Amino acid sequence: QELPSDDWRCANCSCKFCQEHLNHDAPDNAEVDSLHSCSQCEEKYHPACSPETEDLSSVSNQAGNHFCQQSCRLLFEELQNLLAVKKDLEPEFACRIIQCSHEDAPETVLDLDGRVECNSKIAVALSLMDECFLPIVDQRTGINLIRNVVYNCGSNFLRLDFRGFYIFILERGDEIVSAASVRIHGTKLAEMPFIGTRHMYRRQGMCRRLLDGIEMILSSLKVEKLIIPAINELVDTWTSKFGFSPLETSDKQEVKSINMLVFPGTGLLQKPLLNKQASPQEHPGSEGDADAETQGSEVMDQLNSSKEDAGSCKD
Repeated sequence: QELPSDDWRCANCSCKFCQEHLNHDAPDNAEVDSLHSCSQCEEKYHPACSPETEDLSSVSNQAGNHFCQQSCRLLFEELQNLLAVKKDLEPEFACRIIQCSHEDAPETVLDLDGRVECNSKIAVALSLMDECFLPIVDQRTGINLIRNVVYNCGSNFLRLDFRGFYIFILERGDEIVSAASVRIHGTKLAEMPFIGTRHMYRRQGMCRRLLDGIEMILSSLKVEKLIIPAINELVDTWTSKFGFSPLETSDKQEVKSINMLVFPGTGLLQKPLLNKQASPQEHPGSEGDADAETQGSEVMDQLNSSKEDAGSCKD
């Protein structure tokens, strides 16, 4: 394909409201004319183009966060208020949202003890992911993608920018038995590229329990749908056992403009969330859970064909 001869920008470098890189109608002010990145949905926008500019101007300058609209600000604040809060699912089990607190990150609602606890649980979640998945190493930079996702590391390269990822964990007492990485792109959708369960807890319905907790929390935040990558061998499991369905053509176009983590050899599945009941139901372990909990090894085998079974999630 030929590139346009005039000045042009891709969707990731253009304002979500005016679809332009520069705001020609804005006053002569670098602050309102420059592109900002929303701290929640991560889409680019001109402050002057936001329909809620006056309401957001004072909020966006606090703690180094910027928001394109009120819905993103409210979603961000609700997520911060949920950090490290235990959500009981059923006897002995609870779900919790955690996120790594970096030194240069804006202030959060957590105090020092809370940030230390979150970071320690993040380390445990990474060891769980390493137990479940073969490593994914970016060939150009040598970066371990799973580690950077778990630690929500940023990057100037869009494909390696994993800011905004939260880790949802399933706890049995004080032990973390399952973990999933989730990034919320405004109220439109959330992505979940990784979900895994420790070997000793396989075939006991842990994946389903954690997924129930994730859906309950996301629906309470008014997130419309959850999107996951799935290899062909597990599409039937995700659709028949967990209620996912293939992404429709119109949704595929929408997803193309969003920075999502996808893998070769996988397709995207979606599940609507807003009709999800407020509380999860108890589900016994099933063969479907076991299949879903092994999806990581199958994806990683395709990406790391030279790697042996070390770190795989086969039962």
